[in-house]
Amino acid sequence: VTGEANQTILLPAGAGKIVINEQPVASASAGNGDITVNALHVVITGVADVTVASAHADIACGLAGDCTNKDFVTGGGWITQTPSGARANFAVAGGIKNGAFWGHLTYIDHGNPGMKVKGTGVTAYVVVTGTTSRHIEGTTESGTYSADVADNGEPGHGVDTFVLTLTGGYSAGGLISGGNIQLHCK
Repeated sequence: VTGEANQTILLPAGAGKIVINEQPVASASAGNGDITVNALHVVITGVADVTVASAHADIACGLAGDCTNKDFVTGGGWITQTPSGARANFAVAGGIKNGAFWGHLTYIDHGNPGMKVKGTGVTAYVVVTGTTSRHIEGTTESGTYSADVADNGEPGHGVDTFVLTLTGGYSAGGLISGGNIQLHCK
């Protein structure tokens, strides 16, 4: 796995394909855009078409500077700064839309069997003044989380950050090794 977008592995005898880090063509126009990223897409010709860990983000901004109650962040990728040193995948989003908190979190630490986190709600979203950093807090199926993310440039890997802290003391994160954090309406 290279980490590049749309890495395709053809299955023998034309049986299908596996696409890793699938990023179909995104759309963008004058303040609007959307993108879908699929961690894994498996197609078995005539039998199955399965997508694992899909994240979609879209934006519709009005005039420049018209971001009142519309600040949000989306992102996904992987880190290696985990307690075991193994790779961990994440998908995160959070912000304020229509005057209310919204977002999601999915996190899997591959070096810690059973360490799978699914966010169930967002309870706080903080704009770190003067930066491209955001602090998100929320609930999970078994406690609470806080995620600190930063959109420090493009492409995201090697410059953007993701740090996750969970109820019970688990903490992991730092510079992302692959993927991107995207701040919207900054």
